[in-house]
Formats: sequence, structure tokens, C-alpha cells
Amino acid sequence: GTVIAGGPHFNNTRDELLHHCDLPFVMYGECEISFTDFVVKCLKNESVEDVPNLIYRRNGQIVINPAAPDNKDLDSLPFPDLSLGKPSDYEYLFGLHNRVTSIMVSRGCPYVCTFCDVVSVWGRAMRKRSASNVVDELEFNIEKFGIKEFIFKDSVFTLNYKWMDAFLDEIKRRKLDIVWHCNTRVDRVNKKLLERMKDAGLRVV
Repeated sequence: GTVIAGGPHFNNTRDELLHHCDLPFVMYGECEISFTDFVVKCLKNESVEDVPNLIYRRNGQIVINPAAPDNKDLDSLPFPDLSLGKPSDYEYLFGLHNRVTSIMVSRGCPYVCTFCDVVSVWGRAMRKRSASNVVDELEFNIEKFGIKEFIFKDSVFTLNYKWMDAFLDEIKRRKLDIVWHCNTRVDRVNKKLLERMKDAGLRVV
């Protein structure tokens, strides 16, 4: 089978791994479409040398292909199919429920915190899924997998107050009985927002 590595680490290190091991392929950047293209070409025994975001060897030399443009329409991405894992894959030591899953609603961050490298992964410009699309995913996981606890992995979940209002309104409108966790900055919350978040199921920031 074909072995390929990928993930946030390679947005900075790019070809470094290939200098230290015989791994044939690495992908960097946003690869939903590029990786699909890579898999299809492998299955058809076609050349993968023109696949965007791909790092590989050609005649002993390491080649880094240009990245495809970032996805501006995050609502177009399908929800992860958690049925491909086992129930134990979604256990969480600090959860209230026995099954928990993580969700990302945005890409990009305008801040320059010295301890964080998220900009190398997603860039500065904030791109966000619609509030209704995110709550659709919550309902999808509740109905299909019985998951009622969620961890939002975005660096600054509450960056956009207008989006937060729409998200919280949508949870209330659909009467979702959920628990959730998120990350944010201390200067991107206020008492009123925190109270609304708590009422909508927020447990941990």
C-alpha cells in the first residue's frame, strides 16, 4: 500500500521528514481536495506528480508542489463519518457524557500570540462555517451517533459576536440538550455572552 503523512506539523516543516526517513509522500496545507485527488490517482495507478500540496521524491530530489487555494466555502465540507471508528474512540476523561467528539467551525486567526503557530496552518484571514451548518453537524451527531457533548477546537471560538448570537439562537431554536467546550481569548467574551453560552450548554472554556 501507499504510505503518506500529513497534518499541521508539515505546514512549517514541509520536506524535513523526507530528509530523515524513506517515507515516499507528505502533504501540507489544506488537503481535503488534493488528498482525494491523490488517492484516486493511486487507485488508478496514475502519476501523482501534479497533485497540489504534495511533497515527494523525483529522481532522488525532493519536490514540493504548490498548494491549492484555501477553501473559502467551509460549509461545502461533509461532516466526519464517526461510524468508521469505535465508540471507545470518542470517550473523554473530562466529559459529562460517555461519548464526545471535536468540531472545527473556522480557519484562520487574526492574532499574533507568540506561543501559537496556528497561522502557519490556516493563515490570518478568518473563514467560518455558517452557524446553521455547525448546528446541523451537532444534530447529525446526536441523531446518528448519540453524541451529546462537543469540543470546539477553534483557537478563538467567540471572535465574531454576531456569529455567536446566530449560533446560540440556533441551538435554542432547535431545543438541543447538549454540553460543549471551547477555546477563546479573555478579551473576546463579556458577562452577557458567557451567560448565554452557559444557557446553551457551555461547560468549559
